[in-house]
Amino acid sequence: MAAEADCALTIGLLGPFDVKVHGQPLPRLRSRKGPWLLALLVLRHGHQVPREWLAETLWPDSLMEEALRNLRQSLTDLRKALGDQAGRISSPTIRTLSLDLAQARVDVLTFDAAMRREDMAGLEQAVALYRGPLLEGCSEGWILPEREARQQAYRKALQTLATNPLVGGDTASAIGYLRRAVAVERRGCVLVGASRSGNCLTC
Repeated sequence: MAAEADCALTIGLLGPFDVKVHGQPLPRLRSRKGPWLLALLVLRHGHQVPREWLAETLWPDSLMEEALRNLRQSLTDLRKALGDQAGRISSPTIRTLSLDLAQARVDVLTFDAAMRREDMAGLEQAVALYRGPLLEGCSEGWILPEREARQQAYRKALQTLATNPLVGGDTASAIGYLRRAVAVERRGCVLVGASRSGNCLTC
């Protein structure tokens, strides 16, 4: 695997938002909507994403005209921050956006691919990639089902790995995996309780 500095674009969405261009942190964006826009495009990688859907998702309380104007501003800001990687965000049509991630390193996409393999090596890779809840710090409604899906996959991977070392007598590793699985489950219960009470503990 190439060193991070040798990769033109590295995107980390598992845990806090972490993006690097040629090994350097993405410059601070004027609005948090910029990172959320990039995250939405990553999560819909390989698809043409309607601009109106992006605008409505990111600015649900705004009129469509204002939301689209905000989207254009955030898009300009994001492209400027990406520098020579800005061309990865294209407009296949005047109404859609698309993100090219060829040769980029994206933790959540690698995590998803590793989980689909359903072998021990894949599960170990997925567990190693999981730095925390998807887009930690974001409390937008659209991220919640995406986050929950990865949390459940992570917990399943831990539980599966926990049974594997037991065969070889490595109980210490098994206990470690199980403790991490319990921690994820407890965190999920806390977040559900906070959501029901109207408070968000991820922000």
